[in-house]
Amino acid sequence: LMVFVDLPGIPPDEIDISIEDGLLTITGERTMEQRDEQNGFVRTERAYGAFLRTVILPDGADDSRIEAKIDNGVLEIDVPLAADNSHSRRIPVKS
Repeated sequence: LMVFVDLPGIPPDEIDISIEDGLLTITGERTMEQRDEQNGFVRTERAYGAFLRTVILPDGADDSRIEAKIDNGVLEIDVPLAADNSHSRRIPVKS
């Protein structure tokens, strides 16, 4: 199972990923400040906001082997699934 989250401009140390009771939770806070100086004027723009996303993990998710990385503003979380030895089959409906 792969989880992708777009988090442009957020450094890895400001992202918190946790697992509890089958829920994968991603939290953090976005802070941005842009400063522009032209013709003797200074313009500063600031944006702030916390985020929280929760993903319900499927049965069989191996939370001991979850890995996360961020590349070009995209957080990738790899959730390995335990091998499932059950076999599927169709059940005919009789009339």
